[in-house]
Amino acid sequence: MLNTVVDVSSIPQTMDKYLGITWGFSMLVLPFIFVSSLVYELHKATEGQKPDYRKVIWVTVLIVFSNFVYRLWVMQIILLCESLGKAVLNYKDWSALVGVLSQKQEEVGLLNLYNISILDVIYSLSLIIATIIEDVFEIVRYLFLCCLYIIGPITLVCSIYPSLRYIFKRWCIFLLQVSFWIVIFRIFQSVLLDLNSVEIVQNANVSVVLIFSIVFILGCLLTPFFTAKLFEEKNITIFTTTVLSGMNLVVKKFATAKVVLSKSGEKMSVLTTAKNMVVDTASSVSKAFSKFTTKSKEKSEQQEEKRIR
Repeated sequence: MLNTVVDVSSIPQTMDKYLGITWGFSMLVLPFIFVSSLVYELHKATEGQKPDYRKVIWVTVLIVFSNFVYRLWVMQIILLCESLGKAVLNYKDWSALVGVLSQKQEEVGLLNLYNISILDVIYSLSLIIATIIEDVFEIVRYLFLCCLYIIGPITLVCSIYPSLRYIFKRWCIFLLQVSFWIVIFRIFQSVLLDLNSVEIVQNANVSVVLIFSIVFILGCLLTPFFTAKLFEEKNITIFTTTVLSGMNLVVKKFATAKVVLSKSGEKMSVLTTAKNMVVDTASSVSKAFSKFTTKSKEKSEQQEEKRIR
């Protein structure tokens, strides 16, 4: 159960033939959506609003470029989440835990039809589900990613028209959510391992193993829910605003930082120092060029005088 059932890195190899159809269709409808966007801006102008034809053109250029490199940036998002998931979980320890669960399942054996109880049935079913749910989870995630991978170009082209941009926006959020499922799930698995689950399950009675199995199943089923909450639109907006504010703060700190000059020891800002360096360099180059020109002119005049004599 270590990503052996499906491999998301093989999505391009298995889905490219379908992607070619949707990609070609998106490029066919792109001119019509572009013209519709221009008509929409023209309609705004007739109503007294300010049209923004330049924005439509730049958005179209950006979308055409993004469509040509579509497979590259989409797969980078998916594979980045895969790498994060692999970095979080210790697969060797998790294999040991899965082996213990499989051993417990084998110990249950065939149920005695004459001595059956509800607890035995629940215990047996929970172990069966716990040992296969990770494979089912990865298959479902793989299918979702394949569908998103195929329809991506169409949603991308639709974003040219202002009223349809929400489609691409929702597609991007859903792609991030499904890609990040594996990270949340691996974190949950890592937390279980940190609780010494291998030793606990190996030496536990039926009730403890049943509780552990149910907790693991619920954690797997609730992973999409937690990921959806994490990647809600308002949370993405807050995260983006925070990152931009942090970058702005770093730029301001860098711009107002003080450096000590070697000659005078006077403290100046980085921007002022950089400006002075550029000015000094330009001045030095100008002086050298002027000196070279003067010498060349004097030499030419001396040669002219000799020629006249």
